[in-house]
Amino acid sequence: MSLNCVEIEKVVESLPQSGLIRKFFQIDKYTLIIQVFDGQNDLYIFVSIRDKYNRICLVPKQELINNKTMRFSQILNANFTGGRIKKIFQYNFSRVVIIEIMYNNIIKKIAFRLWGSGGNILLLEPDNTIIDCLRRFPKRGEWPTDVFEFPLDEKKASDDKFEIRKEFKTENINKAVYEYFNKIFIKKEYNKKHREMEILLQKEILSLNKILGEISYNISTDKEEKYKKYGELLKSNLYRIKKGDRDIELDDYDANQKIVIQLLSDLTPIENAENYFSKYKKIKNRRIKWEKERKKTIDKLEKLEYFLSLYKNINNINDLLSLEKGIKKELNIIRDTKQKEDKKLPGRHYILKGGYNAYVSRNAKEADAILKSVAKGNDYWFHVRDYHGSHVIVKQVKGSEIGELTKKEAATLAVYYSKARKAENADVYFTKVKYLHRSKGGASGLVFPTQEKNIRIKFDQEILERVFSR
Repeated sequence: MSLNCVEIEKVVESLPQSGLIRKFFQIDKYTLIIQVFDGQNDLYIFVSIRDKYNRICLVPKQELINNKTMRFSQILNANFTGGRIKKIFQYNFSRVVIIEIMYNNIIKKIAFRLWGSGGNILLLEPDNTIIDCLRRFPKRGEWPTDVFEFPLDEKKASDDKFEIRKEFKTENINKAVYEYFNKIFIKKEYNKKHREMEILLQKEILSLNKILGEISYNISTDKEEKYKKYGELLKSNLYRIKKGDRDIELDDYDANQKIVIQLLSDLTPIENAENYFSKYKKIKNRRIKWEKERKKTIDKLEKLEYFLSLYKNINNINDLLSLEKGIKKELNIIRDTKQKEDKKLPGRHYILKGGYNAYVSRNAKEADAILKSVAKGNDYWFHVRDYHGSHVIVKQVKGSEIGELTKKEAATLAVYYSKARKAENADVYFTKVKYLHRSKGGASGLVFPTQEKNIRIKFDQEILERVFSR
């Protein structure tokens, strides 16, 4: 695929044999462009040592050069800008091209070794000592201060082996070489981009379909009415239930059958009924959220499927890159939204009875952070009395008031994350965040509650494990 010796010979014959070096450009890791003024025009010599695609030619005038500031081009500019080309030649019909440049009355050389793989560009002293090189191969002797060894004469062995490919048999071999390889790389870039974006889109579509399936299941489930029925049945049969029961069999007159309802043994009969009513309300409230999320997900899914259908019908790299921008913008919107939703808040996070969110500080600094960034005026604050311990903030749910079971779980967390953990009984006081006060210059995490109430609890491992299991 790289240029052979005969093709290199033909290209070198067309290159300027003298001229002023204006600048070196390095457009990527393996590609160098030399701007040369031949007395009338600026010419651009293009050299690439990319494996399997080694080549040299003049750049067509209409092409734009995207320069990147890279180490090797900076070295060449420091050594040769303003120098004059004395000679450009192919060394002994090999794949090595030499440019001799006069700079400060000293002739130095740049050697382009255009091998199929492991090509290199080397800056040489007059005695062929390597000043620097684009790629460093110490085992091959291509390292600063090493002496570069030129290949033997290959002309006799190569006369019958190589010929100019039909693609390059034109009046302008430079243009033919440039466009031939350019088409190869455009096609490679197109195939790579096409494959990458198709995989990305399919992955995102699969993820959204999974989310949509989960939402659809949540919407279609009959748990909402089932929990309501369980609560009503338990409420109608409180006299048949006692604390400590793990289940109860009751008559379901609507279905004309008996059903077994699971109970929490540490709850009273009325608390078990309230537990099912709480589950019913929680699912009912979430259904509205699920419906909104479902619509958003369907909109995103339709948009990505539309993008995917467009991708399959695009065969032009410019259109592909243009569409890629639109897709990445859409995917970034999706990811940004997800990142905002998943943004971590300070403290440990637990779900309490009734779906309430509780945040527990790990230290005084974090207690301040929770109060500043998480807690609002109507949220509840819990703290063990007379012991050092964590702040527990319970987020208020609009339209509802936390029940006794929720308070008991929050108080249990306050005791567990305090010096009172091993005490037989502990007092926990609580109040709304808006009734907390701080003194000027007070220590981190130090607050003074007002309008507080007290809960006296005996530490219960079962309550703690229930909170942890959520």
